Amino acid sequence: MDRRNYFEILGLDFDPPEKNQRRIDKAIAEWKKRTEDMLANETIATRRAVLSDELSLHDDMIETLRENKTRNVEARALKEFRTQQLEKLIDIMLVGQSGTPEVTNAQIRNVHLKLKLSPKTIEDTYVKKGFVVQQVTKAVNLNDAFLTPVVAGNISSKISQLQAMSIPKYPWTSKVSDLYDLACYFGGGSDSDTGSYHKKRTTELYSIMESWAAQFASDMSTQGHLLADLFTAGTTQVFNTEANRKKYDQSLEREKMKEFFALLKAAPEDFKKDRYFADSCIRTIQKNFPEYNLSLALYNQEAGLMQDPYEPLEALIHLTCGSCKTPAEFRTREDAERGKCAVCGAPLYIECPKCHKKVPATADRCSCGFLISEMQFFDEYIKAAEFALKEMDLGEASKQYANAENAFPGHPKLSALSQRIKAERDKYDRPLNELKALIAARMFSKAQTLLGTLSASMPQLKLDSQKKVIDEKMAEVKRLMPVGSSSPVDKANRCVEILQIVEDYQPAIDVLISTRPRKPLNLSAGVMGTSSLTCTLSWNATGDKGVKYQVVRKKNGIPQRQADGEVLATDIGDLSYKDTSLQPGISYGYAVFACRRNVFSDPSTCEIANFSELDTKHLRTSAENGVCRFSWVLPPNCIGVRILRSTNAIPSENPSSGSTVVTAKASANFDDAGVSNNNTYGYRLQCVYPYESSFRYSQGVTVMLTPEQPPVALRSITSRIEGRLVTIRWNSPDNAQRSVLIREVSSNAANSLIGQVIPASDINSMIGTGRTYANTMSTSMQAQFEIPPNMSVALAVICVAGSKGIISDIVRVSSVEKCEIDKKQTRIEGNRLRITLANKPKNLEKIHYIVAKKTGSTVPWATIEDAKQKSLTILSLKEYERDGMILVEPLPKADLYISVIGQYRMSDGSIIYSEASKLRLSNKPKEKITYRFTWATGGFFSRARARNCKLIVSSDAEETPEIYVVYKSDGHIPMKLQDPKAVVIHTIPESDSGFTNNEYVYQFPDNTWDRITSGTPLRLFIQDDDMAEFEIASSDIESCKVP
Repeated sequence: MDRRNYFEILGLDFDPPEKNQRRIDKAIAEWKKRTEDMLANETIATRRAVLSDELSLHDDMIETLRENKTRNVEARALKEFRTQQLEKLIDIMLVGQSGTPEVTNAQIRNVHLKLKLSPKTIEDTYVKKGFVVQQVTKAVNLNDAFLTPVVAGNISSKISQLQAMSIPKYPWTSKVSDLYDLACYFGGGSDSDTGSYHKKRTTELYSIMESWAAQFASDMSTQGHLLADLFTAGTTQVFNTEANRKKYDQSLEREKMKEFFALLKAAPEDFKKDRYFADSCIRTIQKNFPEYNLSLALYNQEAGLMQDPYEPLEALIHLTCGSCKTPAEFRTREDAERGKCAVCGAPLYIECPKCHKKVPATADRCSCGFLISEMQFFDEYIKAAEFALKEMDLGEASKQYANAENAFPGHPKLSALSQRIKAERDKYDRPLNELKALIAARMFSKAQTLLGTLSASMPQLKLDSQKKVIDEKMAEVKRLMPVGSSSPVDKANRCVEILQIVEDYQPAIDVLISTRPRKPLNLSAGVMGTSSLTCTLSWNATGDKGVKYQVVRKKNGIPQRQADGEVLATDIGDLSYKDTSLQPGISYGYAVFACRRNVFSDPSTCEIANFSELDTKHLRTSAENGVCRFSWVLPPNCIGVRILRSTNAIPSENPSSGSTVVTAKASANFDDAGVSNNNTYGYRLQCVYPYESSFRYSQGVTVMLTPEQPPVALRSITSRIEGRLVTIRWNSPDNAQRSVLIREVSSNAANSLIGQVIPASDINSMIGTGRTYANTMSTSMQAQFEIPPNMSVALAVICVAGSKGIISDIVRVSSVEKCEIDKKQTRIEGNRLRITLANKPKNLEKIHYIVAKKTGSTVPWATIEDAKQKSLTILSLKEYERDGMILVEPLPKADLYISVIGQYRMSDGSIIYSEASKLRLSNKPKEKITYRFTWATGGFFSRARARNCKLIVSSDAEETPEIYVVYKSDGHIPMKLQDPKAVVIHTIPESDSGFTNNEYVYQFPDNTWDRITSGTPLRLFIQDDDMAEFEIASSDIESCKVP
């Protein structure tokens, strides 16, 4: 292309291209006017020719930039040209370079201003050439680098006040310039030592400050207050953490540059972002703050550029020597990692001892988390550990070793030191640990003996603290030993207290061994349970200290000694015990002994025997037709059950004239057939146990039973609901009169009871306490009642006879409103069916629907059972509300039978379904219906009259709609059936089977035409609802006029 690019001529954006046509048109107009003005004022012929040639491009320029396609081609050409220019410049920059070059965002913005390429295109070009885009370093937060102005100013102000004071006791106060000097002079240093205090550990400086802060806290003098404030600042704001100390050090350096920063603030604003001016100022700041990013942040703040900070143009890696603090710059990271300080030759990168990555020598931490700055204290930790080892302070030696290992993991010095500490520990730890264990266990007598041995064999061990504790405890118990006039009980109790101080004090032990404790008081026993028995023993203490209790049990006898019988428990601290291993029908003797130091008291004793009852959990009783039945599980040692019976009463425990022993020793079950229906009997079931040479009987379990003929279940139960009216029908198995209850079911377990005979009194507990809807007789064969609207209820149909009932069935009915189809809005459009609902009843949750076609003689309407079996398409209410319709496509070319059933979630969580809403629509091609009239006329003396008129309608449709023969009373052509002037003179009825032989013929009576004017047009119409399925037209329009 010989001409200049149009985007270049107009100065429009080309990457991406300008798309605003008004802006493009404006640029063209301004260029045209500007060029025409230049041409008018130009006198040099060659220059005039250039301007004329450029103006000649005007029409092509407009055409090119008007269309998107040609405009994009033009923009792409300039973008490619400028990108090639940039690539050539980059190639020049890379000559002689090694490593991975970097480019800054500032450089990218600078190229953007010159070449007008987008920053994205420029970045992609650099990356393509092997550059790495330097990530924007997060600006240093100066609040993290310096003390706050308030804190730093407060310390500086108080230092100045101290310098101005004359304090005879402290003549050097005028020489104090910072907190380091203050720590030096008060720490015993001289003028020559002030520099060394800058290198002391933070913890050491903190200790000096803390000590003097405490001393000056009570000094109420002016100088005392001032010094107290300075020492307190040292402990709370400077030397309390390494971070705060570093902030203070940098605040001191910042104070030194006060005059320079004042000059910088006053510099002209235009210069502050000039590359050469800014870089020169940053280098000056680096003399005090070698770390480049900190110097850059200081420059931007002191120059007032925080809102629009200066960014260096070149992608340089800035480092600081860790030894002499000299700054250095490198173009690639590889060069930086290999680099050494130009002044002292120290490497600028070091290897992290933990992860072995290269890290700048001045970094505080490695990316792995290791604290690089801690490495400088390694030698100090090693020396401290060796000194502690020499002093045999193994705990301190281990602590300092851990500090050294943390400061420089893997250093060669660590291995030898670790072995020395371990050797000393192996030598001394076992006896020391043994001594510590004895002290912890209060075995001070043995500890005293071991201490003497260790002191003699290992004199270098420091055991002063242990000796002090042991001597104090032994002296205390010696003083507490009881005198001879005390009672044995008091002596024993005192010795128990002594042994709580010194566990192995032998004089106290000897007293306890020679003194028997007193026996427990008020032993009692109580038995609970049936098949599983528990005997609870309880007793009272005597006041003897240090005693535990032992429980002994003996069958058929009473224990006399601690080993006389089965030992159930030892060392019991409580005053009770539960025995769960006893059995019914056996006599047990119990003894409880008090025990102290293996010395036992006399026993406290008692005896129990239990004759357990039948476990009612396993007892089954029932009264049936002419028999009372019983079954049970015998408790252990029971040999059978004796059953006593009385009429209308519970029998007494012993047989009498009012009771009958119906069985003396039944083993597992018994049927009492000696009873009559509808009489009530009382029973007592007693467990029989062998005891010595006879039998013992339990008190017995009692029950009242009434045998009777059981109820019979109703058959063929059906339910139906219309609106709110429920009809339940059944067949009775015989002609006997029985009560029928229709009860609401509120228990989930009721379904499992269908067909079971249950006591009438248990109906509420089994099906719930819901409402009774009907109470009628079985011979009535049905019950009718209403339920509330929008309700679903499960109903139990119960047949009752006497005191029993049987749940014949459980049916669920609901009175929810139908989910009605809107028959006007539901229609077929473009072979798509749009179903719209006329209502969304309360509690509606889901919509079940189906669009079916007839495949046989049965109409395919859906039922509630189909919905329950999930055989229909299901749509949630939210989905319907979102779409506003149900859309079905594609559709068969047939009659469509639409069924919609609502699914409702009631307040009790149950799910019910409405009856189906139904609609039939046709998607078949319209059935054609044609018609014509035939006429004859007659009359000699008057005008001719219509007569013998026949209507002939033809159609091969399987079903035909209702058809109307219509004329208009004003004689005009009828246009619609609903016209007020339309008159129906004949109606053809709807037919499910179509016309016979596909034709319908009707002979009009001649008098039909007496009231109709000659020439009146006649037409046939069908209802609007039928027009979707049928098309009706005349096959002979001329015949459709009264002659």
